[in-house]
Amino acid sequence: MEEIRKQIMTARPNLRPVTIKNYMNQLNKLSHEIGLVYGHHYDRLDDNGKLMDELYLFHSNIINRSYLGFKKTKAEIEKNKKIIFSNEYRSKLIMFLGIESSYLLKANKALTQMKKVKKMLEEYFSNNN
Repeated sequence: MEEIRKQIMTARPNLRPVTIKNYMNQLNKLSHEIGLVYGHHYDRLDDNGKLMDELYLFHSNIINRSYLGFKKTKAEIEKNKKIIFSNEYRSKLIMFLGIESSYLLKANKALTQMKKVKKMLEEYFSNNN
């Protein structure tokens, strides 16, 4: 910390000690907020994204692909209806929707944090140039 203080005083000899303390506080706050983006939000988004991928694969593999096509036989429609109305499918779909909702909330929090850091960086550089 003392080394950083010396570098600041060398680069900006006109700064008073109080200003240096404020400068250091700004750097600490900025460092903390950037750390939240990279050390917290990205990890959570990655973990939840993997869960969503796994559940999406289950969802897409359980339904007969022909259900999504234009021509469907009555047998294919009945088979897919059985799957869609099964307890297993319903519980997996509810889980997927819950994880998707959670993922979107976490993504929004990460975006909010990134915007906060962007604003702090803009203020920091505009005040320290």
